[in-house]
Amino acid sequence: MTTASVQKQKPLQFIHITKNAGTTIENEARKHHVSWGAHFNQMPWFKPHCRRHFERHHAPLSHYEPRFFECFDTFAVVRHPYARALSEFYCRWGHAEGFKKRYPNAKTFNVAFRQVLQAKQRNPNMRHWRPQHEYIFDADGKQRITHIVRFEHLKAEFDALMQRYKLRVRIRSHANRSKPKQYTVSDFDSQTLALLNKVYARDFERFSWYVP
Repeated sequence: MTTASVQKQKPLQFIHITKNAGTTIENEARKHHVSWGAHFNQMPWFKPHCRRHFERHHAPLSHYEPRFFECFDTFAVVRHPYARALSEFYCRWGHAEGFKKRYPNAKTFNVAFRQVLQAKQRNPNMRHWRPQHEYIFDADGKQRITHIVRFEHLKAEFDALMQRYKLRVRIRSHANRSKPKQYTVSDFDSQTLALLNKVYARDFERFSWYVP
């Protein structure tokens, strides 16, 4: 877990990056009467011109008023871009066709995957597939999210963070778990990997993930 400098602890809020266990975290928090993400009214904290373009709990950093970060400590979960993109492809909200369709071979899967990823990049208001650094760093490259939790160490880092804020929330189950995937990250071909490396280049750089 990466933590920015904290002088005085403030109430904790959650920034939901798609396909990074966000719904699980929100649901588990609600069991303990903690309102995060979809259960927290974020609209008053958005810049006026940004209030119509996003589901409130998937908005990137640029949509929030600066006072939001003055009033709250925040945390978000980040995930390796390959694993997250694959999960998006098989998600009913990230790519409805991929959620239902089966592909006859890895070649057709890779072609379809690249087509979806390229189409998503042409949508400035996309929520799924959006680069993760846009939820963590501002335009000047400053980390505005207080705590960054790694998906690969989710339970340990999340539980430690909850203990730090004296919250009883713990991850017990996984909501919105994708169905068993026909293809995995190991099935990405060189063209798909090159496209992912290009689209998510700043994520790889910001979060120090290895680029093969």
